[in-house]
Amino acid sequence: MKDLENFLIDESASLKDALVNIKNNKSRHVFVTLKETQKIIGVISEGDIIHSFLKGYDLHSRVSDIYNTNFIYLDESDKDNKEKIISIFKKGILIIPILDFNLNIIDVINYIEFID
Repeated sequence: MKDLENFLIDESASLKDALVNIKNNKSRHVFVTLKETQKIIGVISEGDIIHSFLKGYDLHSRVSDIYNTNFIYLDESDKDNKEKIISIFKKGILIIPILDFNLNIIDVINYIEFID
C-alpha cells in the first residue's frame, strides 16, 4: 500500500496546499477529507483549481470553496475487480480511491501504475 498523505487534503486547507499535494503525488488530483479524519468528502483536480483562479479565487482560498462532491470510488470489496477498474479508467478517470464502508480511504489506484 502506498503512502496516502499526499493524496489527501483537509477541507479547510488552502488551494496552495492542494497544489503542493498534487505536485507531490503526481496524480493531478487530491481527495478532500473532513477535518482530522480520512473520510473522503470530495475531490479537486488541477483543472478545478485553474478554473477557480479564472473565477477570482486565489492561492489562499479554501479547498472547501471549490471541491467536487460528485466523485467516483471503489468499495474495498471491488479493489481487485479489474473489469470495474478498467471501466472507470475508460470514463477518463485517472485515479480511483478505494474506500471502506465509512468512506475512509484505504488505497488509491492510479492509471499509470495499473497499466505497468
